Amino acid sequence: MRQKIPSVSLPYWDCTLDQPLPHPSESVIWSDLFLGNGDGEVITGPFRGWDTQFGFGLLRRQVSSLRHLLSDRDLDNILKEDFLGNISYPDTKASRNLEQLHNNVHVWVGGVMRKIEIGAFDPVFYVLHAFIDKVWEDFRKHQRSKGIDPTKDYPRVYGRKNHAPFAPMGLGKLVVVDGISDVWNQNIEYLHPSCSLHKECESKFLRCDHSLGRCNSKTNKEFMEQFNINQFNGLESAISSTSSETGFENLYFPSFLNNHNYDVYQNCYSSFNVEENISFPEYSENVDKISAFQKAKEIYTYHLRLHTDPINSLEKM
Repeated sequence: MRQKIPSVSLPYWDCTLDQPLPHPSESVIWSDLFLGNGDGEVITGPFRGWDTQFGFGLLRRQVSSLRHLLSDRDLDNILKEDFLGNISYPDTKASRNLEQLHNNVHVWVGGVMRKIEIGAFDPVFYVLHAFIDKVWEDFRKHQRSKGIDPTKDYPRVYGRKNHAPFAPMGLGKLVVVDGISDVWNQNIEYLHPSCSLHKECESKFLRCDHSLGRCNSKTNKEFMEQFNINQFNGLESAISSTSSETGFENLYFPSFLNNHNYDVYQNCYSSFNVEENISFPEYSENVDKISAFQKAKEIYTYHLRLHTDPINSLEKM
């Protein structure tokens, strides 16, 4: 995306800000100011009339009909654990399974998001997954505080064959173990709204729960009434009245990865105590672990070249 639009950034949707509302479906996030309505066909907001293509029709949602959003308690349960295997399939409880908790939000949004094959047709997919990335990074920081290196913490029990460390990820030439590399998070900063007894939330779309010292989303009705905004004229006036105070200018997403000499594959490789000529059927019936590791290093080198010379590297694919 940055190759197309150098300044573009992906915001994240922290659904824990909506979860404390009596009716989270009434959050301002489901208004024409942000993601549009959540009750049936999307007819308001920037994605109104959004065609999902391939015969699936126009974008539809049914928020709050099933399951639930992530909560602060869910995040606390995740951060009480120390290892990736403790928050992921197949060896953990639903209450601290990050994948399952994320699945619940898909179902909660409903409509297109409820179906795994077409979930990405709803733009909500991307802002939700950007938030899951934030939770994942918070967990990695927690690991480091305990002296655990996240780049070596690939679970020995990983369940499905396509979750093996050197199995193809399904995204270009990446393999699954690429997901625990530090190369992706070096230049990304996730900021979180905060407040206190003497400080309000930075955004006019949020209100402070002073008893807990945390920000919660306002409802669409609450926001409109507070600023006396007509619902059908809301977008332009709301943005003009809040743009200087949203805090968006503090987000930092540099355009490309820095070119450092990471040895993430060696880290993962050595942590598995790999011996030559041991078969690796989870990856391929005909590829041993040594060969898989060498191929992974080639892929990693390719990605470093892509940073320094993106055009030529793309031509060589």
